[in-house]
Amino acid sequence: MYRPNLGYGDGPRARKTYQPETLSPPLQQSLISNEKPDKSPHNADDNMCGLPFSIAVLFLIIARITAAIQGNISDCDETYNYWEPLHNLLYGKGFQTWEYSPVYGLRSYSYLIIHLIPAALFNWLAGYRIMVFYGVRFYLACLCLSGELFLCRETMRRFGKDVGLLTFLFLLFGNGMFISSSAFLPSSFSMYMTLYSMASWFAGRYRRAIFYTAVSTIISWPFAGLIGLPIAIDMVFMRKDLFSFVKWSMQSLMLILAPMMAIEYYYYGKMTLPTLNIILYNVFSSHGPDLYGTEPFSFYIYNGFLNFNIVFLSSLVVFPICVIAYSMNQLPNHRTLKDCFLVFLPMYLWFFIFFCQSHKEERFLFPVYPLICLAGAVFVDSVAKIVNSVWVHFHWPGPRFVASVFRYGFVLMYMFLSIARILAILKGFSGSISAYKVFSNGNLSREWKDNVNVCVGKEWHRFPSSFFLPGNKWSLLFLKSEFRGQLPQYYASVEDNTSVIPKHMNDLNLEEESRYSPVTACHFLVDLDLGRSTEYEPLYIHNKEDWAVYFEVPYLDVTRSPSIFRAFYFPYYSERFCSYGSYHVLKSKKRSLP
Repeated sequence: MYRPNLGYGDGPRARKTYQPETLSPPLQQSLISNEKPDKSPHNADDNMCGLPFSIAVLFLIIARITAAIQGNISDCDETYNYWEPLHNLLYGKGFQTWEYSPVYGLRSYSYLIIHLIPAALFNWLAGYRIMVFYGVRFYLACLCLSGELFLCRETMRRFGKDVGLLTFLFLLFGNGMFISSSAFLPSSFSMYMTLYSMASWFAGRYRRAIFYTAVSTIISWPFAGLIGLPIAIDMVFMRKDLFSFVKWSMQSLMLILAPMMAIEYYYYGKMTLPTLNIILYNVFSSHGPDLYGTEPFSFYIYNGFLNFNIVFLSSLVVFPICVIAYSMNQLPNHRTLKDCFLVFLPMYLWFFIFFCQSHKEERFLFPVYPLICLAGAVFVDSVAKIVNSVWVHFHWPGPRFVASVFRYGFVLMYMFLSIARILAILKGFSGSISAYKVFSNGNLSREWKDNVNVCVGKEWHRFPSSFFLPGNKWSLLFLKSEFRGQLPQYYASVEDNTSVIPKHMNDLNLEEESRYSPVTACHFLVDLDLGRSTEYEPLYIHNKEDWAVYFEVPYLDVTRSPSIFRAFYFPYYSERFCSYGSYHVLKSKKRSLP
């Protein structure tokens, strides 16, 4: 019968008996047979991938909290589809997109409720809305780092300590993880569930693996169910345990679906299932998701390299490398090709499906980020062992030295490029979120006690959320710009506003003129000056009669900066060759309040 190697460390020397949870007797026997107790001085409970567990936890905490505090919002969907509805649930005011209209019901309030509880707690503890924003980010970072530790520990047991350590380092330093770890997006939540489900599967905890997959599929993103495919193949076809798979799947379905239906009914005012609605819209509608955001095939190659550089490239060819390593008996921890095929099957299927779709966005790859890091780790370990084996076969000198040079060189190059990318993002694009922080100044909120309008034109998509405005008397207004799509509008100012069918909404991304306000209504105006203007996007900062600069910060001009220096930060050279504009907050001279 097919048996996974659940040993600790490398090879049969360091093994430990593992008792799986509530499996049928034949399946239990297959998992625990031929396993030996762990005789190594340091087991996985106090040693994480070759590092003391406390040190590994500390590194991840620093990385994830830094991302939560310093990270930008890179996708306007995060603001308008999640932060704004959450703000509405908490304070009774926020922007509503057409996806939340009861007519369409594509977004899940159940997903929001998972974040509403910690948001309400931080609101009670801190009181300031911007602190609630960062409190929720802290909560998301904790969800992510606990899953990363879980996956790295179980990866060490399944593939050996070297692969476990490499996976840990690739997760720790990856720019993709920096961006996604605290992003308030269903795709990020699916990434967390990937961490938990894969780690549970590696540990032989099939019921939990199925449950985490179901949570990811039903609550956050239905397409994430594809990542659970290897778990289903393992149980149904390899272990011949169809009964347990069906039973645990149905239990998970009922446990999640029943409260979810109640929550959606409460907020939408009718029976609806967003999971089904989003599938119908994206797969079976006449236009599908391709109304905007269409990109060429190369988009994900370029994006994957920016987020994981050489690790992403190695993940694309990991299985061929596994075939070569298997033929030379050099797979990590003596795994089989069957193991590698199952583990990396969902990543390859995900790439195939989403690379072929016209509608491409960075967040669509979030759920397989952990698998990219694991694939990169297996690639490096396998290539190092292949190199060592070839050197030994031909009796060339220093086989271990050459293999070590490859390992350390790969890791150092990855770390250098990852840190350079993170610094480039922070130095080039953090001005947008910094501009809105000035509104959270206590003196400013006390000075402006009446209704205050903060306006945006072309910069509508960089608004971080209403959590950066002091209170409900502050509103964001849209000025007409060159953008011709549909902008969101505020929820109705009534109780139970989530069940009210809003006017002037459509599912075709058609422009709605009702969204725009005149510039004369603005008390503050947030804009970006890159030295270029149009009829609908004038440079307001040059109008000295009407506007005074209240706050100003540099912002990278992408079109006038060389690709390499805007993508990666190189001290001295990036400052020398990159061009910057001005991201600023303007204060009206004609709309001052007493």
